[in-house]
Amino acid sequence: MWREVERGRQQRTVHGLLAIDAAGAVAGWTFYILHGRTLQVGGLRAASADAARALVDGIFASDLAAAAGDIRSLRSRMRRRWMTCCRRVV
Repeated sequence: MWREVERGRQQRTVHGLLAIDAAGAVAGWTFYILHGRTLQVGGLRAASADAARALVDGIFASDLAAAAGDIRSLRSRMRRRWMTCCRRVV
């Protein structure tokens, strides 16, 4: 799988974000693509609820999200889901 992600990154078809904490360390990462008019998140890993929130917000602020069409309800559901998961883990 990671070879495909790297190939997509090099071809600029796979997009990604890093969450950086106050100390400058990586606190999370995500990668995503636009397939047709569907925004697909391939992975998201975060060390904290703040990092997860920043990554989800970053995905939905992207040009790909804008091209995906109406995703407002998905954004709120995704944020609730990730925040619930993070609260259970942290």
